[in-house]
Amino acid sequence: MNLLPLDKKIVGALLLGLLLALPSLWVGMQLDDYFHWGLVTQRSQVLQTVSPASPYGLFSFVDGDPARVMDLMNLGLAPWWTYPQVEYAFWRPLTELTHGLDYSLWPQHPMLMHV
Repeated sequence: MNLLPLDKKIVGALLLGLLLALPSLWVGMQLDDYFHWGLVTQRSQVLQTVSPASPYGLFSFVDGDPARVMDLMNLGLAPWWTYPQVEYAFWRPLTELTHGLDYSLWPQHPMLMHV
């Protein structure tokens, strides 16, 4: 009797996904890793938490403050044509919690963070 009747195609797709994602373990910190690192470690002057419901504000980018938008444009993080009162934020508490744990438990080991 087969307790886990998984289709071979599903298992194959899962293994293929794992195989394709495996190289990401050895690339170190990339792109948004530095952005998140600056927020979690509170080493960022411009990229500050804008959502009080969010532990670190990792996915809260712009809060409608024109001065903040101008700072982001001056840093090259927002295009020059950005609407000054733009607001966009995503509420992802579980993702923020796991990112916070990653930077707390093994801040110098990106491989462990990416696992």
